[in-house]
Amino acid sequence: MSKLNKTAFIVEGPSEAKLLNRMIKSLPDKTILDVMLILPAEMNLYMLWNDIKDDPDIDIISYLQGKSESIKDVLGEMDSDDFSEIYMFFDLDAQQDNIKYNSKDELINIIKSMLNTFNNETDKGKLYISYPMCEAYSDYIEGTCKTFTEHCYQNPFDKGYKNRVGNNNKNAILTHLNTEKINEIINCYLDRLTCIYDADEKFDYVNVKNKSSFDIFDRQASLLKRELIIVLSAFPEFIIDFYKLDVLRQMFSVANKYYDKNCMHKIKDGEFTVEK
Repeated sequence: MSKLNKTAFIVEGPSEAKLLNRMIKSLPDKTILDVMLILPAEMNLYMLWNDIKDDPDIDIISYLQGKSESIKDVLGEMDSDDFSEIYMFFDLDAQQDNIKYNSKDELINIIKSMLNTFNNETDKGKLYISYPMCEAYSDYIEGTCKTFTEHCYQNPFDKGYKNRVGNNNKNAILTHLNTEKINEIINCYLDRLTCIYDADEKFDYVNVKNKSSFDIFDRQASLLKRELIIVLSAFPEFIIDFYKLDVLRQMFSVANKYYDKNCMHKIKDGEFTVEK
């Protein structure tokens, strides 16, 4: 039973911790600030999975305490009983070599296993994946459904994405991140999700709440087999998932004008026609 009712946010490292902290502080609703604790795991998703995949009863907070002196210091006297919810934010990191697989199908099955294991914030934790990595949050052009990198689809095995999306991109400057920017980020997320589900009308919050992280990856997996994914950030997915509808509607507005139904790269009838 929880003693402190804290919420743990587990991220890959210090830079992701800084981003998440800034993003949460930019939300109009500040209630989460009183209970949140951000824990940089200092490892990618596959490093973590290699360690814990054979332990069905893994206690992720205790595991991190044993792996990281900095997390041990942050937690102090706290332990897993002090956390009522655990959220995990990691990159797809398809280009990494911390886990062995022989085919893209095998990689897809590994990621599905992760999502099945980390599917409950009140148990082992709930996993949110950024495609291809956390910098996806800034990969947009204001007022459109386009990406800053000019391609909604990326090769997830390409190590150059981080530099491309950060180069001369004002959306990647953390000090510029505010409520208005998060509203733009959420609208871009809604656009991209609408596209990957081949919907005629832009998704609203209800549509997104009906799509699980596993559902979204299942769509991405069809692209991953072709060495493609559509750029999606984990942070707006979490925000929409976490808050109740009435709070979301008070905080952010959905701008239907952003979505381009006639985009030449739009997924048609469930088929991915984009060329590599």
